[in-house]
Amino acid sequence: MTKMTACFTEDAVHYFPPSMYGGAWRGGRAIAERWAEFVATKGSAWTVDRLIVDPDSHQAVIEWTHYKTAEGTMLRGGRMVHL
Repeated sequence: MTKMTACFTEDAVHYFPPSMYGGAWRGGRAIAERWAEFVATKGSAWTVDRLIVDPDSHQAVIEWTHYKTAEGTMLRGGRMVHL
């Protein structure tokens, strides 16, 4: 948990659609705790399927897959961010 928490700033926010997972998770420790809970209860595992970074525009796009092995389901998504 400590290593994952260290990947985030204290004011980090992990956004979700409003009806998903109770909305945004706020704070590095809270984000790490919630994902650790998903690993323990849903068998969650993720892959980064594609990552494109454009340093000149300070933008990145990521495509990912979230496997919920305990449920036998998966969720695919993507996100564009301004760095």
